[in-house]
Amino acid sequence: MSLHKEGLAGRLKQAREAFGYSQKDMAEAAGSRLRSWQDYEAGRKVPGGRVIAGLAQMGIDAHWLMTGEGTVFFHGVRRARSETADGPDEELLRALLHLIEEVAHASQATLPPARKAELILALYGLYQDTGSKPERGHISGLFKAFY
Repeated sequence: MSLHKEGLAGRLKQAREAFGYSQKDMAEAAGSRLRSWQDYEAGRKVPGGRVIAGLAQMGIDAHWLMTGEGTVFFHGVRRARSETADGPDEELLRALLHLIEEVAHASQATLPPARKAELILALYGLYQDTGSKPERGHISGLFKAFY
């Protein structure tokens, strides 16, 4: 499978360069291995949910990463917040879980619990930092990437 440089592979490289990281540093920060990261940037492989979640935790907009729409970072933030001062946003977590279950049911697909947790984590960082409401269309696209 080969991806266009302007596609996902190019966006992964662009995100890495925005941090000023080497491929090795970016792989470690995202929870990947150097060889895998090199394959992602070369378009030979697509990162899995764990890596996408790691990138989202770094502040990289997962929606931008997968689609090219929007900007590299959540409103210029280079680090995703995982909690508010009062703890996790339970309303957001419930909404995300509900939408993920809805998309899974409509797709007749099941994510293993660990993959579902990675998707929730990635989406939580995305929506908490942007302050926007979860949208089924975005979640559907990311669900397919995680499935």
